[in-house]
Amino acid sequence: MEAIRLMREEEEAKIKSLAKSSFSFLHGSLVKTTEDTYVYELSEEIVGVVVLETFTFKRNRLGGVVKWLFTEQKARDRGVASALIEHSVKKLQELGCDEMFTTVEGYNTNSSNRFADQGFMPLSAMQQIRRYGFSLLKIGPKTFHTIDIGHFL
Repeated sequence: MEAIRLMREEEEAKIKSLAKSSFSFLHGSLVKTTEDTYVYELSEEIVGVVVLETFTFKRNRLGGVVKWLFTEQKARDRGVASALIEHSVKKLQELGCDEMFTTVEGYNTNSSNRFADQGFMPLSAMQQIRRYGFSLLKIGPKTFHTIDIGHFL
């Protein structure tokens, strides 16, 4: 059986272990869960995780960010990441987010394609400055974002 559900507190160690196996050890060590962390369960095993967070920016608008998304190696190319992104978009909309953000490393074209399928798009540095102005100073720390190409907003 497949299901996406909120993470249970006792699953945090499993999620951190999965993060370290999905990314480099150092990168995986940076993963922090939030109250909006969802797991993708397949046959009662966690095979994917998405960590969401909200923040205010630009005159108290609500932004939603997909902070982390990772899957077990064996779950790749099975639609797990796509399902988690679709779920994330719905949840952030339910929370009332005006805009949604994520950061995708430029080399990770599989991930970029999954987010593009859900309507995310990369913005050039000038597009970001025109769209958000000084609010980028609030957006950046929440999204691990710097003004460069390869990051999706």
